[in-house]
Amino acid sequence: QRDTLGFIDTMHWLFEAQEKKLLSQVLGQNIQDRNLSSLFLSPFDCYALGYLLANSQCKWKLNLKGCSITEEGMSMFASYGDGSFHGVAVLNLDRNIIANEGGTALSMALQGNAVLSELRLGLCSIGSE
Repeated sequence: QRDTLGFIDTMHWLFEAQEKKLLSQVLGQNIQDRNLSSLFLSPFDCYALGYLLANSQCKWKLNLKGCSITEEGMSMFASYGDGSFHGVAVLNLDRNIIANEGGTALSMALQGNAVLSELRLGLCSIGSE
């Protein structure tokens, strides 16, 4: 848990700095395997995480299962535009409330991704009225 909270602090620090060179120095080009499962992620947390995914040169394996990500949070997470999540290899979003609008935003962010091998969207209120 301490490593997870340290990652969240680092994520916010890198987001606030808005320096791609610094982002590259801190994260490198390695695989970032992050299990944030069941950790509450606010819409701002999602926005900062989206910045890292869109601007780093890493391959990402993210477990965001049960992080209370809402439709607004997913829209902010994916707000960096079409095809910006090119390095996401595994993404588990099970048990969040991303709904239809959040699902659409996510699909736009993943366009052109050639490395995605696993995407989990169970119990995310997609397709629900």
